Amino acid sequence: MTGNAALQGALARVEAGMRGDRAQQAHADAEQAAREGVFGLIETGDARFELEPVGAICFTPGGKGPLTLTSFGHGDAIGPEEAAQIGYAEAYDRAMVEQPNYPFRDLCRARTDGDNKTRTDDLSLVTRPAREVSGPPYDLFEAARRGSAREVRRLVRPGSINSVDGVGMTALAWAVARKNQAAFDTLLSAGAVPWLEEPYGAAVYWAATLGRGAMFERLVKLPGRPFDKWPPLYMTMAVQGGDPSILKHMIAEPHDVVRIEYLRRPLPEATIFELLLERMPNLAQPLLFEAMNYPGDRPDLVRMALARGANPNVVEQYESPLAKAAKGIEPDSVEIVDMLLKAGADPNMPSHRTRPVWEAVRMLKLDGRFDEFDGRAMANFHRLVMAGADLKLPDWQGLPPIWFLMFPYSYDHSKLDASFITPDLLEMLVQNGMDVNAEWNGKRVLGPVEAQAGRDSELAQTLRRLGARP
Repeated sequence: MTGNAALQGALARVEAGMRGDRAQQAHADAEQAAREGVFGLIETGDARFELEPVGAICFTPGGKGPLTLTSFGHGDAIGPEEAAQIGYAEAYDRAMVEQPNYPFRDLCRARTDGDNKTRTDDLSLVTRPAREVSGPPYDLFEAARRGSAREVRRLVRPGSINSVDGVGMTALAWAVARKNQAAFDTLLSAGAVPWLEEPYGAAVYWAATLGRGAMFERLVKLPGRPFDKWPPLYMTMAVQGGDPSILKHMIAEPHDVVRIEYLRRPLPEATIFELLLERMPNLAQPLLFEAMNYPGDRPDLVRMALARGANPNVVEQYESPLAKAAKGIEPDSVEIVDMLLKAGADPNMPSHRTRPVWEAVRMLKLDGRFDEFDGRAMANFHRLVMAGADLKLPDWQGLPPIWFLMFPYSYDHSKLDASFITPDLLEMLVQNGMDVNAEWNGKRVLGPVEAQAGRDSELAQTLRRLGARP
């Protein structure tokens, strides 16, 4: 069977398999495709995002399969038809990557339960094999990943040394990613070029991204650079890579700005940002926000950004740094609240319809099950009050605090919802200045609370005990 006929046959079987609940047939379909030399995977996922193999995990940029047979996207609603398609695709991909003659065994393997926690955009995936394999490499790209100099020389073909594989990587880029020095030296001697117009498959890009300093220094001396100054992508990935020598090289030459908001987690060491801020002090402000982005606060970077002039009262994406830290979600949030207040953060500045102290209150249940989040939120609450947080100030709609606590719906201030309000919480708020008799449209809250929760309800009784009047 010719290659095109085999491909068309595999596609026809897959299309038939995905039209019904035929996941059990997927294994046989994958086996037949492999016998005929058709090794593409089925990619699926939310149509709004990048699609990827659902039954396999590929240690490639973005988790893309090295060959794609077909793909389909779906929306949020997964009905019986979509579930059947996904089930077939998962079984097919799993069976394909386990075929004995699958040519990309070092790149892809069947997905396990543990892999569900692995992000396919994790850059470190490209640095290691999906599984250990032996035997001669399948092609030049695999030789670059794990082969010897002799195997690389055997597989080099005139005019193809700078071609890209199914995930857009050159052989030289793979040698850098897998830190295969023998392949790296051999490819350079054979004329491999480290630059591409599309940077994501270029060897220089991966040297910067992965902090391969010695390799980078050799590559940047070679001709063919497609730009006059280092663009934001390269600068940002050099920061991500965490090698000071690479960043020093770039900022010593014409360069564009670093996009700190594009950095992945975990953020690099503080020494990298010290080097960066010496040349680009205007990056202190975006660094402040990124140092507090989930997951994992970086108090060392918050301190550095504030020392370099970051303004703690700037609002980004509707939220101030103080409001973000006040929630107490991250383990270092109390330390960061102290830093921000010391740097002049306004404890009463509203952001995203509320003020920092109420972000702390929202995390407080005070229901007898006091956990670490309650502890941090409580500590932040008291720090904000001590710094001057005023519990009488209204919210963005002019609603007094007692009202937006009891009637929180912005579209309907007559509907009671005090499900997280406990007597202990109310008492603490009143002791720290909240007015239970503050009026809204000429009314106090006690009357509406009694009407909806009942005069003898715990909530109404607590309000009266704390001085609320009809």
